[in-house]
Amino acid sequence: MNKEIIIKLTYDSGLQSFDELDFYHGTKSLAAISEGFIIATNAALNHELISRTPAAKGFRTALRKNYKGSYIQSIALIIQETSTLSAFEKLSFEGYTDFLKIIFGAAVGK
Repeated sequence: MNKEIIIKLTYDSGLQSFDELDFYHGTKSLAAISEGFIIATNAALNHELISRTPAAKGFRTALRKNYKGSYIQSIALIIQETSTLSAFEKLSFEGYTDFLKIIFGAAVGK
């Protein structure tokens, strides 16, 4: 039993025309976002705070094909356990994305 949910991450500074993502900082930011995404997802679905991403249970994550010429990265949340899927459905996609917006917004001071 697998259910895949796709979330699109857009890189944007919000301050000016955004046409470049520095390779070093881009990879570092994607690594940080990946770890934060997994830790926040585990908290939302399993009601458990973890400090290391391999401790997450009931799901896995993957980068999906992004679009040519784009700073949009598709991230797949692949729910693998029935209990985790039940928790996700109870929370709802909208509730889950709102939770992620709050968590990542707080991390960048919004």
